[in-house]
Amino acid sequence: MDEIVATLRADLTVLSTHTYQPDVLLDIPITAFAGAADEESSPQQQEPWGEETTGPFVMNVIDGGHFLDANATRLVIDAISEDLR
Repeated sequence: MDEIVATLRADLTVLSTHTYQPDVLLDIPITAFAGAADEESSPQQQEPWGEETTGPFVMNVIDGGHFLDANATRLVIDAISEDLR
């Protein structure tokens, strides 16, 4: 629980202190994950992340909706692990 609270606190800090600058692009790779049947945040809604960087953009569309099942969670973890290697 302590780790989850620490992560949420860090996320909320970024949200409350960051000012989006539409004319400033990131120079990092961005990898997005979206559920094929996600009605809250569809793969099409994630595509604009590719416009936020001069680096590579990869979209991973996973079977399922907004919340991932165990198999989809494993796919995300494996993809992130591979990128970090």
